[in-house]
Amino acid sequence: MSLTASYSIFFAAILPAFLLVAYIYYKDKYQREPISQILKGVAYGVISAVIALLLETWLSPIVPDQPVTWLGAIWKGFVGAAIPEELAKLIMLIALLRNNKYFDERFDGIVYAVCIGMGFAATENIIYLFGNLGTWQSVAVGRAFFAVPGHFFFAVAMGYFYSLLYFRDINIRYASQVLLIPVMLHGVYDSLLFMAQTDTMWAGMLLIVFYYFCIKAARRGMSRIKEHLERDKQSMVETYHGHEVEDVEPIDETPAKRSSIRKIALWAIVALFIYAVVCVVVHLTSSDETVEEQDEEEIVVEAPVMVKYPGRSIDYSKKFRDNNPTQLQAARAVGLTNPPATRAQAATMLQTLRKVETNANYVVDSLTHSVPYLVPVAARRLDSIGVEFADILQRNNLPHYRFIVTSVLRTQEDITSLQRTNSNSTKNSCHNYGTTFDLAYFRYDKVTPTNEYMTEDNLKLVLAQVLLNQQRAGKIYVKYEKKQSCFHVTVRR
Repeated sequence: MSLTASYSIFFAAILPAFLLVAYIYYKDKYQREPISQILKGVAYGVISAVIALLLETWLSPIVPDQPVTWLGAIWKGFVGAAIPEELAKLIMLIALLRNNKYFDERFDGIVYAVCIGMGFAATENIIYLFGNLGTWQSVAVGRAFFAVPGHFFFAVAMGYFYSLLYFRDINIRYASQVLLIPVMLHGVYDSLLFMAQTDTMWAGMLLIVFYYFCIKAARRGMSRIKEHLERDKQSMVETYHGHEVEDVEPIDETPAKRSSIRKIALWAIVALFIYAVVCVVVHLTSSDETVEEQDEEEIVVEAPVMVKYPGRSIDYSKKFRDNNPTQLQAARAVGLTNPPATRAQAATMLQTLRKVETNANYVVDSLTHSVPYLVPVAARRLDSIGVEFADILQRNNLPHYRFIVTSVLRTQEDITSLQRTNSNSTKNSCHNYGTTFDLAYFRYDKVTPTNEYMTEDNLKLVLAQVLLNQQRAGKIYVKYEKKQSCFHVTVRR
């Protein structure tokens, strides 16, 4: 990546946050905060992004990567995003305003909360844009109009209630609103986005709901700002014994001075816009090749192109509903006669088990509650599924992907451990007999280094078609596991 491209992405990431910080700064009409405090607030926002990332990493085991139900989308929207992110912001807001001599007006709470929120949003933007280099322009535009303003309004709500609490405008028992209201707003916003991912048919309707939510949040935010400004104005009137605020206003004492400052700010914003546009144009028109003394081939970065498997849609729940008793009966008939009790015991059964390893057609995931062994007939069946999956992709001129094997042989030791965290796990598990494996349907590993890609939903259809073929041939039983986001497969022969 060229230096110009990096600058373009960086400025596209921080520009929306900068504009909103400037907006809230100039809304503070009476006693504006020092620039050093504004910058400190933004820096605290960057730190809050790091704290949120650590919290989200800690919560990741209980939050699905790709929610497949509306309930899962709401769970991820609140538990996986809204709660840790707003909690991190509140922690830094408390740290910033504790014993802060500049926090002397109600509106100051909104100003500092917005600075922290925009520091957070800018950091998040940088991560998203540099993580999506192929489509960073569209990502930048989308986040500039939705995600960053969203963080702005969440911050306005937090700052508003924080100031009310600090200046005793509300009872201490309402202190929970400082965190609860931003979490609710943020959670609804993220849940709508995740819901659109679970069912594309609802995307248009949810987008309308999202626009309505943004408009309501914008109006509510403006009313909150006006309320705080009026209260601060009243406080200043009382402080100066009834004199008009304009007579004692500590900043912008003349209209000419106010006009000059506004013009300077306007030109600074225009200059940043022009610079960002120039950087983007230069980046798009450049060849993005590395300039060195020796001659090298020109590197052409092609835009991602989505390709699709043309198969018919499948009702997974109806087609794959072989229940646990049916699969357990087959596992006992085909699998191990004496299932291993411990992992150490399983390692000594190599004469009756075959180790399952990552290969050209599938990836064995990091196994936490199972060991990578299957009975030979099950290992061969897994290999045949991998070959057929790759063959369908190749015959349709699609990029090569590998599916993910998430669970294999479970010893009694593994089953006992899993039952502590998964209430759906049973003691009589098919996995105990070395005949059963789980295949993730929302995670895949791309092997072909091309600009073509397939969606997880479309790859899921390919994998389901392979399983359906083998199920109809009487070779496997399959259960569609919505909660675990996998196909639960047991070999019959």
